[in-house]
Amino acid sequence: MDFVVWKVADVPPLPARVAADNIARRGGAAIDWRVVAEASAEAVSARPKGWTHREWREHGRRLGLRGNELFAWSELFARPIEIAANGAQWVDGMHRAALMAEAGAERMAVLDPDWMPNWEPDGSDRV
Repeated sequence: MDFVVWKVADVPPLPARVAADNIARRGGAAIDWRVVAEASAEAVSARPKGWTHREWREHGRRLGLRGNELFAWSELFARPIEIAANGAQWVDGMHRAALMAEAGAERMAVLDPDWMPNWEPDGSDRV
């Protein structure tokens, strides 16, 4: 999977309902979303293209992510933050992006809008 790094300030506007939804979810597991966002941006700055889920998860472990942060890290690959190619419309991940912004993250990894799956000859893919 291929990613790009976006500044949090450059993401499309988040609907007001997203903040309300996130407040309602606060009773769940505590995740340091700033750490997850910054780690994703650092990883993608070093290697933007060709991640597999296994490689992404192992990289998170090497970065020292554990527990809830490692789960959130893995989720960034399984269900990446996705913004349409024109940069103005959300596709997926707006709640997580809002949590990252609220936590003080300055940048985050988002799915490259030009990414296409690399279908392997055995019928699997590299995602």
